[in-house]
Amino acid sequence: MRNVTFWFFASILFFYGCQYSKHVGYSITKSGLHYRINYIGDGDRNPEIGDYLHYNLVLSTPEDSIIFTNTNSASGGVKLIKFNNSTKGAIQEALYMMHQGDSVSLYIETENLLLEPFSFVKYIPKDLETIKAELRLTKLYSPKELEDLEKKIAWKQDDEMNEQIQLKKFLEEHEIGEEYFVDGIYIIPHKEGKGERPTSGNSVLIHYKAGFLDGTHLDDTYFLNKPLEVRLGDPDQLLPGFNIGVRQMKLGGHATFIIPSLYAFGEKGSTNGTVKPFQTLIYEVELVAIF
Repeated sequence: MRNVTFWFFASILFFYGCQYSKHVGYSITKSGLHYRINYIGDGDRNPEIGDYLHYNLVLSTPEDSIIFTNTNSASGGVKLIKFNNSTKGAIQEALYMMHQGDSVSLYIETENLLLEPFSFVKYIPKDLETIKAELRLTKLYSPKELEDLEKKIAWKQDDEMNEQIQLKKFLEEHEIGEEYFVDGIYIIPHKEGKGERPTSGNSVLIHYKAGFLDGTHLDDTYFLNKPLEVRLGDPDQLLPGFNIGVRQMKLGGHATFIIPSLYAFGEKGSTNGTVKPFQTLIYEVELVAIF
């Protein structure tokens, strides 16, 4: 795909013109845009009218003093306008020739830079006639793709907010205060236990019952009378929140963990679909052995 992109990109540039640029290592289009291809991405199409582009842009003087950058913000998005003569020689022309992932360096006449939609660049030295630009097209969305993305973001925000509301209600109803909050989860002790707490490298035996805030049962080890055996510190052995809780217990201890989704299955949920995105989990835990 990358080779196809390269030759497609190169053919477009050739169509626009293959004159020699006065800038070493650059070529120039018929409209006067000086360009150098730095990286060929894996995109398979050029932008079309109405597409939404997310890009990284750095503008500097010919001596490399930075004038503007959007690489540290989320503002690098522009809805494309119809390509016409007024945008020739500007960043707009370069964007129309790029695929997602492509990166180019440009020399642009200052008078062409301030055309819409790039009027957000507020300061250009008055005596500067030419500007250097580093441009990378990071994302390319069709109107439908953008609509789907916005729906997904809205859905995520709704579910995340709903989890916070349900968790707050549960904590208030059960009079669980901030004194039980430990490293992102709530730990309600029922029995203290004895001895030292387990640390990384220790193996532990754990009995537990797991469920949701509404009381729905999820899983337990008591049914088969077979406690879970894990080695603390080994990757992917326990949910982050469960790992935090177990390390706060002592041998023979008994406690309840309330684990928000951030420390459980997060925004994706469990792979089998049993735990949905943004669901808080409750574990009733007994530390049976440490070895």
